[in-house]
Amino acid sequence: MYIEKQSLDDIIHDLLNKIREQGINQKNSKGQNKEILGVYIKLTNPLNRISTSFAKSVFVSPIGEFLWYMSGSNNLDFIMYYIKKYVDFSNDGKILNGAYGARLFSKVDSVSTQIDTVVELLKRKENTRQAVIQIFDKNDLLDKDNLDIPCTCTLQFFIRDNKLILFVTMRSNDVFVGLPHDIFCFTMLQEIIAKELKKEIGSYNHFISSCHYYMADDKDVDLYLSEGLQTSKTQMEPMPNDTSLLTMKTVLEYENKIRNLQEFDIEESGLNPYWKDLLYILLIFSLRKTNKKKAFQDKVKNLLHLISNENYKIYIKEKFNV
Repeated sequence: MYIEKQSLDDIIHDLLNKIREQGINQKNSKGQNKEILGVYIKLTNPLNRISTSFAKSVFVSPIGEFLWYMSGSNNLDFIMYYIKKYVDFSNDGKILNGAYGARLFSKVDSVSTQIDTVVELLKRKENTRQAVIQIFDKNDLLDKDNLDIPCTCTLQFFIRDNKLILFVTMRSNDVFVGLPHDIFCFTMLQEIIAKELKKEIGSYNHFISSCHYYMADDKDVDLYLSEGLQTSKTQMEPMPNDTSLLTMKTVLEYENKIRNLQEFDIEESGLNPYWKDLLYILLIFSLRKTNKKKAFQDKVKNLLHLISNENYKIYIKEKFNV
């Protein structure tokens, strides 16, 4: 099955309808689900990586998950701050064995990580077909007690017509719960590497072997589909041209301060408004966790004028009722 769309919502909407129409009922350790085998998704505009649906309004948790990837960490506390469900996949309550960031930034030698190596390869040989990052590892087949087996197998990058194109292969993908996070995180990584290489961002391509959703989410799927097709308006602006992997070190430094309730001023970070906006969204999320409703709303109102992206302001007002 092939689906080509210009926005994340278009993809999810089409896929859920097709799974309902053509999917086969399955049951595994996680419960009843409907499945289609062999799906190829093409997102023609990777900047349309956010769901604008009220029923599927997720933005904070994908940002948190993306930054967890970029930290190279497998620490459970980091991602639990944004997505509590991850605790179910930790064997020891401290780390996640299949954490993507730890694998993306795993060393291929004493100096370079997989990402470093792929970036340098693409700089040397623009027409290469070898720019592959491996997530699923042969050892994942051996540990029968591991609760966290990666769903992603590989990421492969191509430069064609001065654009960086990304192909991701998934052994398994939950369309309703997992896919929105996967597309957000991987297209963000794609865009950062494109900026690092001084290339435009090309299409995002996503192959799924087992494409499914769980019947436990059926009512939420009904609600999502009842909204109809969402706007194809681009919610995120392009990243600044000076964005690089080095930029992420500063972003991660401030994310850590937000998560650990340290004193700081985002305006003093030296970051472009693009990245400051994302940090303000994380700060608002943190304030929601630590303040009563009235105090939270007052603090958010004082922060809104600092956010430059008007779409984010709308999201915050609707999400947090301010």
